[in-house]
Amino acid sequence: MRHEPPDHWKAITGPSGWFHLGCPPTWQVQVFEGVTHIMLPEQAGIVSIRCIWGDVPKLDEAIEFDRLFPRRRKMRRTHSLRLPQPSAGWSGDAVLDPPQSWWRRWFSRSKWH
Repeated sequence: MRHEPPDHWKAITGPSGWFHLGCPPTWQVQVFEGVTHIMLPEQAGIVSIRCIWGDVPKLDEAIEFDRLFPRRRKMRRTHSLRLPQPSAGWSGDAVLDPPQSWWRRWFSRSKWH
């Protein structure tokens, strides 16, 4: 899918030309050891992009739910999007709050989202 960024945005090309994107001029872009880091002003947020050549895993196996959502329940596969690219959809509940100390877990309930 191609989308043209606004004219005043900076154009970014990743190492080896694997991706092209645009970002607002106030954002900082740094490339370090093959990883492109895009930072918001005052480091209010950061996105890091790393491209690796290798075998393409199955889309269902590419998502590491244990790392993304360690506490999850009721996970189920939903329909894919109607796009020319492959897509996968999942639905479920997860605890998004940071982990609490061991003794607080005894006195509080998890907030499932």
